[in-house]
Amino acid sequence: MEMEGVCNGGMLYHEVQEAKLCAVHCVNTVLQGPFFSEFDLAALASELDSKERQMMQEGNVSSSSAGDYLSAESHNVSLGGDFSIQVLQKALEVWDLQVIAFDSPVAEQAQIDPDLENAFICHLHDHWFCIRKVNGEWYNFDSLYAAPQHLSKFYLAAYMDSLKNSGWSIFLVRGNFPKEFPIASSEVPNGYGQWVSPEDAERITKSCNTTESPQTIDSTQQGPDPYQEILLEMEDQDLKAAIAASLMESSQAVARVETDHTCFSFVLSSGVQRSETGFCQMGSSSRLFNRHRTIHEIFGGGFVADVVLWRQTNVTMGILLVALSSWVLFERSGYTLLSFASSVLLLLDVILFLWAKSAAILNRPAPPLPRLHLSEETVKVAASFISTLMNAFLSISQDIAMGKDTKLFFKVTACLLLISVVGGLTDFLTLGYASLLILLTFPVLYERYEDYIDGHVKMVLKKSHQLYLKFDARCIDRVQNWVLERQKRR
Repeated sequence: MEMEGVCNGGMLYHEVQEAKLCAVHCVNTVLQGPFFSEFDLAALASELDSKERQMMQEGNVSSSSAGDYLSAESHNVSLGGDFSIQVLQKALEVWDLQVIAFDSPVAEQAQIDPDLENAFICHLHDHWFCIRKVNGEWYNFDSLYAAPQHLSKFYLAAYMDSLKNSGWSIFLVRGNFPKEFPIASSEVPNGYGQWVSPEDAERITKSCNTTESPQTIDSTQQGPDPYQEILLEMEDQDLKAAIAASLMESSQAVARVETDHTCFSFVLSSGVQRSETGFCQMGSSSRLFNRHRTIHEIFGGGFVADVVLWRQTNVTMGILLVALSSWVLFERSGYTLLSFASSVLLLLDVILFLWAKSAAILNRPAPPLPRLHLSEETVKVAASFISTLMNAFLSISQDIAMGKDTKLFFKVTACLLLISVVGGLTDFLTLGYASLLILLTFPVLYERYEDYIDGHVKMVLKKSHQLYLKFDARCIDRVQNWVLERQKRR
């Protein structure tokens, strides 16, 4: 069974581009530690070259076909330092890892759902980089970036499809990944690698995003655009910046980025070693409404959040089945919620009463009921909570009635109109079941496709805001000016 491994207590190991050693960086980020140097891979390349020459000499191969292999030039490492996939495969085999072509029949399941895997290797134009899952989250460990870039599950699938359609060679890595590099993070032997926390990685990419603008890349040299369709659909500038930065490939036509001194200083202060290439990864787009908490944290981050997000699958499924059974029971039997609750309470009351009386007659213990009592502190807390909600409601109502907040008026009006329409279409029980169904489906779907949904919602909100500004300028302002003029005339 495949093991993802836990990399140094949840830290992310990242290497920034040094010369043309992207293959070294790729292997080490797959393993999440500085396991190999350029000399180690060069030794593996030399070993492969020797075996290939020996096979050509022993086999019945014509001299013209074997000429290239018998020459002094290596076929597994170029003069510029680029290594072949066979070298990377040989290095990962040391750690009992298999490298499999993404388009092979063995990888069919990974093509359908890449999230089932743990690591991918991508190659194009002499550039290698790794996409790796660490502690359940996906990151792009491209050495051209100052820090790992977080990828949501939906964004991962779209990214893989785009790379594949643009001619990238993609390989998946399977096996038992190393759990931890056996030295402290401060003792990195190569000098261009560092462990960073996910929070530090996000801060670094965001800092680079605020201090740099997207660079223009020569399309005739760079090759196909893996995000062209997404760029045409999305208007969010942060997303465009992240996409533009991800197009910088380590080839002969790679684009050089002029690094801002502020960004450079920030990265150094965060403990990340920068290479002379000066690349700085654009941060991913911020969450919707500039929130900093994840969906799991919004729901409390505990058992309730696990149930809502289907991390406690059995419990969530049980709640849905009970709710569905109750809904079908009420719909088929003709019971209403009030009559059903009254019948249950009546039956329970009769049973307990008869139990208590019979226990007294037969000298048996009474029903084991706890003392039903509300403490004064509990009542005060509940009263304070209700009072706060009521005061907030009254304050909002007063602002709307006095015309102080036009936006709030339209929001409340829209909500009340929606409730009125929905209430007229269904009964309370069906509404409750539908609400529960929405609660147990929408959050988990949003968590899975968060980046995609946020991009479209931001676009809709932006256009809605523009329409509101036009409406406000053409109608509301004119009405207010007309009222003011009438008051002045009086």
